[in-house]
Amino acid sequence: MFSRFWTFGVAALRRRSQRPTPVQMTGGFVVVLLVAAVLAGPLKGLAQQMIAQMPIVSSPVAADTTQAMHPAAFTVGNHPSHPDTQYPAYLMPSVFSGEEQSALNQFHHILDIYSKRQGVDDNFTIRVFDSRTYEVLGVYSVDHLQSQWQSGATMDWLQVDRERRQLSRRMVDKHVREGYPREHIAVRWGRANQIQEAYERDLPFAEYEIRLAQYLGMSLLPTMLGVVETFNQDDLVSSAGARSRYQMMPSVLRQFDVSTYTLPTNSGQRVRVREELHPLIAMEPAFTLMRGYINAVGHELPGLSAYHTGPSNIFHVYRSYLMEQGGSLDSSPSVVDAFVWGLTDGFDTVSESSTFKTRSRGYIPAVMGAMRAYNPNIIDPSYTQRAVRVQLAPRERTTLRDLLADLADERLDWGPDTYASSMYERFRHLNPHIQLPESADGSVPDRGNIVLTDRTGSTPVRFFLPLGAPDLLAASGRVALNDEATFVFDESTYTHPVNGTRTEADRAYDRLVERIGAFGFTSENRRQLNRLYERFKELERENPTHYRQIQLSIIETHRRVWLSRPWREMARAAEAATRLSRVNPQAPHEFDVEPAIPSALRGAQ
Repeated sequence: MFSRFWTFGVAALRRRSQRPTPVQMTGGFVVVLLVAAVLAGPLKGLAQQMIAQMPIVSSPVAADTTQAMHPAAFTVGNHPSHPDTQYPAYLMPSVFSGEEQSALNQFHHILDIYSKRQGVDDNFTIRVFDSRTYEVLGVYSVDHLQSQWQSGATMDWLQVDRERRQLSRRMVDKHVREGYPREHIAVRWGRANQIQEAYERDLPFAEYEIRLAQYLGMSLLPTMLGVVETFNQDDLVSSAGARSRYQMMPSVLRQFDVSTYTLPTNSGQRVRVREELHPLIAMEPAFTLMRGYINAVGHELPGLSAYHTGPSNIFHVYRSYLMEQGGSLDSSPSVVDAFVWGLTDGFDTVSESSTFKTRSRGYIPAVMGAMRAYNPNIIDPSYTQRAVRVQLAPRERTTLRDLLADLADERLDWGPDTYASSMYERFRHLNPHIQLPESADGSVPDRGNIVLTDRTGSTPVRFFLPLGAPDLLAASGRVALNDEATFVFDESTYTHPVNGTRTEADRAYDRLVERIGAFGFTSENRRQLNRLYERFKELERENPTHYRQIQLSIIETHRRVWLSRPWREMARAAEAATRLSRVNPQAPHEFDVEPAIPSALRGAQ
């Protein structure tokens, strides 16, 4: 039924026989260089440390090796916005890291466990360890299911988990008999297969996630939230009702105008539309919400945790940390120090009086473990879905059958994996949020011949077409699109804002967020936030570009969090700590009120 893997190397070698996946990347030269550094001597300690931290991930293998790699392809681990590069002081162990039992060292132990869980241990593996010392007590495998999968069988991962649950109980009992206290035996199940499946599902959209994260001033870490929440499965609904691959509650979806409705067909039936099922609709609201939470709590690491557990729990962690420090701050306070304490030394204290419990504790380590598991994976733009999100012009009407007839041009590129499909199947592939029925012969079935208008009630009807389709429709003259509602997804989407887009108000907001990261939860900073919020509303009215709308949405989320009771409690604790310490909060920088942009220049940015 099971066997014990005595070394990580055995487990890694066994996984080399797994079935191939779409893209291949070899990283052996990295290991060779590190080994050379070890043998060379001067960098021996650092190189050993780097080798210990590298997740052993099976490299994806190309199913069709005839396809040339796009010249703009890159590996995730080499991206300049990788969180290990952005936040090395917290995420990367140092040879000068100090005592072994420090909160930061314990945090690194937890990160290592989750890096192995996400990138080393497959979905048949169970790792048992001592939660006090992080000593690995055993690594076990459900061998008969693993053998079936390696032989080509399709796996139901829920069934695999049920068998792992039974085996886990037996292994815990085994180690209790060996003398380990039951309360200190921890179990982690490997997820490497599902992580790899998540990567494959995300190939059409990963490039946009990465660019959107950079566009909003974040590291690549937010791009892993869909992986950890749902393994990038768009149709999952949580027990609490959260939806989409990013698991947003219905109230949040409504806040960002992500809608559910039905469309009529010519035959009188109706087809359901669930916009949260389309990653190119759900992505921007999710990332915008993340950025608002990050700003509200002062840093990306606790901010992404707030996306999962709620900002109130993060404020509770901060307040508990201040109480542990005697109510005062040291000379260089950081909210990340408080957050790391809440995951390690302070976890028992925090979890006793809040809902910040085991799943919350493991959330950021799981996200970071997924990030490191992705390190060798390639983001190849040739796999990216290029498309145009459109809406019909007011009072326009067409059927899907007529629309596709107008688009019967083989020069249109409908995207990856659609070259052999019928026009109807290509449209279904490009619009998974419209729950169209399958077609037996590739033609538009009566049950799928939806009637498209500009909106249903007050809700805009949004759908996707291939690049070039709007020009083709304009040339035909048979149906008109709403140019203002058109949004293009291509190589220029979410690139860095052009010069002149960012204003002094944006820079003042950046400075405010920086102060918040040093426990700047003060009444004066909230007044500054309110002034900036009013200015952002003016800027959006003066020049309603997409960038300005996103920035307004971010500061609205931030402001909403700061109007809550948990924030007021946080502010009282932070201001009291400031009075008891020698730390003085940096005074807000006033910003000049800028003149309105002339109407002739609006939209040029």
